[in-house]
Amino acid sequence: MLSEEREFAARLNSGQVGKISRLLVVAGGRDIDDDPYVEAQFAKRMEQLSGYGLRSRLLRYEDEGHMTEPARAVTDTLRFVFEAK
Repeated sequence: MLSEEREFAARLNSGQVGKISRLLVVAGGRDIDDDPYVEAQFAKRMEQLSGYGLRSRLLRYEDEGHMTEPARAVTDTLRFVFEAK
């Protein structure tokens, strides 16, 4: 994951990724592994790329799990993608 993250950051910095790129990180409260907050840590690292034009946001659905969170996130994802800013 970290090597892919570094490659993405390099592409973003070089202009190969559009300056209005958006990343929505979605997680469910029922998805618990060894570290239940790994998605928050990832989202925080992605926020550091905002200076290069990446807009990111973390949405956590406390009552959802791996199988149900995608359906729950559809409307929020569309709103995020089509925001004016």
